[in-house]
Amino acid sequence: LFTWSPSTLDIGSHVMTFIASDGSLADSETVTINVIDSTGATVVNVQMEDGWNMVSVPVVVSDYLKTTLFPTAASAAFSYQGGYSPRDTLKNGPGYWLKYSANQSVDLGGTIMTLDSINVDQRWNVVGSLSIPIPVSHVKSVSPVTISSAFYGFSNSTGYTSTDTLKPGEAYWVKVSQAGKVVLDTAAPNMSPVIQSTPSSWSEKSAGSSFNCLIFTDARGRTRSLYLSPERLNNIDEFELPPLPPTDVFDVRFESQHAVASPERAEEAVTISGAAYPVTISWGLMSGQGGWMLEASDGAAR
Repeated sequence: LFTWSPSTLDIGSHVMTFIASDGSLADSETVTINVIDSTGATVVNVQMEDGWNMVSVPVVVSDYLKTTLFPTAASAAFSYQGGYSPRDTLKNGPGYWLKYSANQSVDLGGTIMTLDSINVDQRWNVVGSLSIPIPVSHVKSVSPVTISSAFYGFSNSTGYTSTDTLKPGEAYWVKVSQAGKVVLDTAAPNMSPVIQSTPSSWSEKSAGSSFNCLIFTDARGRTRSLYLSPERLNNIDEFELPPLPPTDVFDVRFESQHAVASPERAEEAVTISGAAYPVTISWGLMSGQGGWMLEASDGAAR
């Protein structure tokens, strides 16, 4: 019989291993026990995919070690600041890349978070989430910072996709104009003159109904899509994709780092990384749009 009476100092996640033995045979089981503060406690369930995941810490805990929060992860936690760096201790606010060897359900117990101010660097950042889902319209940048991209989540099956909601425990790419802060708030946004709103953004669904589309499917059934605009785009930077994921993740993008090609460029190379070959390419063409020619190359010859 196991008994434990935790105090407020024990709030957070604890990994415990129970061993049973009759003197000759023994068996063990490792479990995570979440100790929560009943005055403002919550448990956030995060569904991890087999492979890489973008995750965050959406609750306040007493122990921020990666091995405590995500004890069954198959990799270190990697943050991004112009490049990937491993982190042993995590924080509320930033997001991280974390790899699992199988689909898993992870519970994160702690004190609820409904507001957070996150430091960001110029250009691309991985930001975390709160304890409650929030629309991206509730994300604000503190002037003079402006948000200049969609928020991108990640799935191993479909890659980067823009989202209109930030979900607890997940993390998202976002691009900003300069270093500063962004604010996540579950409450209705206060349109203060020093706070800038999240811009409207394109989505794969709207692009698929407006542009020609190239669909890349690798041997594991993972799909990635690129788009071909029928006319010149004055806002081409809105279609810039976030930085490449960690190693061995299937990614397809134009060499310009965009998800959409515009016809003012006579030629646009496509780069493929992390694929399980063979890769099948299919396409969807919009009626009345101009033609495109696809050439295969190994980098040396066509």
